[in-house]
Amino acid sequence: MRHFLDLVKDGNIDQIVHEKYVRGYDIGSLLDESNFKQTPMFSTSLVRSDDLALRTARVLRDLGVRPEQADTLNQTALYYAAREGKL
Repeated sequence: MRHFLDLVKDGNIDQIVHEKYVRGYDIGSLLDESNFKQTPMFSTSLVRSDDLALRTARVLRDLGVRPEQADTLNQTALYYAAREGKL
């Protein structure tokens, strides 16, 4: 899980897709248990480039990650993106 989240934070779209199809990850059900049960979508707010963050979020959505899913603090990825100035 940590490796996959690092790929998302780096905006490594090619490797994200590779992990999905080669390793068979059900990306839509991955939750970071150590970080408020956040989906990989939350990690897109940490991608350095705004354009790359948006493209990564779109890829994750297309691969089954629900952007509206809240963490245990009842916040969504959109909240964190706004907090990080990604909007």
